[in-house]
Amino acid sequence: MANVNQLIRRTVMPGPFPGTQINTDKFEGALAQSWNNDDANNKVVFKLKPGLKFSSGNLVTAADVKWSWDRSMQSPTSYVGTLMNMLTVTTTDQIVATGNDTVELHYKQFNPFIWDLLSITVTAVLDSKTYQAHAAADDQWATKWAANNLAGTGPYVVKEWTHGVQVVLEPNPNHWETGYPKNVQIIVKVVPDVSNRLLLLQKGDIDVARGIAFKDLKSLDGAAGVKLLTYPTTEVWWMGMNASVKPFDDKRVRQAVAYAFPYQDIIQNVWYGYADPMTSFIPQGMPTHDGSAWVYKTDIAKAKSLLADAGFPDGIDTRLIVNPANVEDSGSSVWIQSGLAKAGIRVTIDKQNEAAYNASLFSTRDAPLFLFNWISYVNDPYYHAFFLLKSDAGTNFSNWKNTEVDSLIASGMYEADATKRESISKQIQDIAADEVPWVYMAQPKEALGMRDSVQNYTHFFDEIMRFWYMSKA
Repeated sequence: MANVNQLIRRTVMPGPFPGTQINTDKFEGALAQSWNNDDANNKVVFKLKPGLKFSSGNLVTAADVKWSWDRSMQSPTSYVGTLMNMLTVTTTDQIVATGNDTVELHYKQFNPFIWDLLSITVTAVLDSKTYQAHAAADDQWATKWAANNLAGTGPYVVKEWTHGVQVVLEPNPNHWETGYPKNVQIIVKVVPDVSNRLLLLQKGDIDVARGIAFKDLKSLDGAAGVKLLTYPTTEVWWMGMNASVKPFDDKRVRQAVAYAFPYQDIIQNVWYGYADPMTSFIPQGMPTHDGSAWVYKTDIAKAKSLLADAGFPDGIDTRLIVNPANVEDSGSSVWIQSGLAKAGIRVTIDKQNEAAYNASLFSTRDAPLFLFNWISYVNDPYYHAFFLLKSDAGTNFSNWKNTEVDSLIASGMYEADATKRESISKQIQDIAADEVPWVYMAQPKEALGMRDSVQNYTHFFDEIMRFWYMSKA
């Protein structure tokens, strides 16, 4: 977000706390002066604002937009190709630069959340001339150079970058938006220890702290010189059950776990009350959320009965993988172990470092139980379901396959009628609650501590900070 801009972005409005802002559901032009859907010709047309420049001084052209999107679609490390597939843009030939200031995106079927998709950061426009100057025969898209450099149109340039220590951002002299950034410098410090973050904030050595331990948040509430901001989020935390591993291939066992789960213990003792119960895989705050099908509450007798029906009257032994670097997962695992034990579900906590943990999810995919959290960068139920429930999704770590759900996701993705979209989404939520590949744990709040002097903090649902709005009194 320092040196890149998209064609369009969400607008902002006053937030719930004095001197703050939040995003709206409306869009405005960033680099685009206009954007229109030409339904008759199956294309959307963007016209660039005149006279835009990259931080290098190079003019922004339609050719840069096409090159940026072509690069992202063909890069093995980008998921823009997946986003473009959602838009039924499957080849770079469907991205057309017509003249210096007009770009056409040709689709096969219109996606009703196209503007959401094209407003997220990964669709940003890059300076093709600068990148091409650093390309090589074995690196067509200058990915090696881009690992440490960036050339775009955003409000900042990178003044200094000490890996693992800090990044220093200063205003981009060629930035297009008058009056921004609202500050003359941003220093982003890497502080792995959450206790140190809190201490630095309390001493006034930093202005904003994210990721403070939930147990310490109340110490900021009402403290002199600082303020605590908390926001509801669409972030979801769950315990996944591997439907391809016995005994979790049996729905009754998965339901038994859901009835044995210590929901309130975790919300109170891990998130210290700074979380809401999660009642659907579609989170509260995302369109079409419906928690009515989630009937599970801690009921040990019901859990034991279901285990007996599934052929396990004496309970089961299983394994839960945990990344100990994740404070909330580590804390939750202890409560899960003790809670499930009451129903005869004996859990061994398998602490794995981040590399081993990720391998268990992405590669071997053999963990019986795991903890995971997710926030969707597009606040849409079908984007969310596409990544988390679709049978062949790489991030469907529960390996749960349901052809009816796959069909519903596919039909809902392109349904323009809001009532029909909601009905289809409810069907998916009902099936997921009954089949229960996940135990829904919590929707934590985003919590930030900041000095009283910080103004215009702007909260977005994707939890990515927009530094350029912020200032100090």
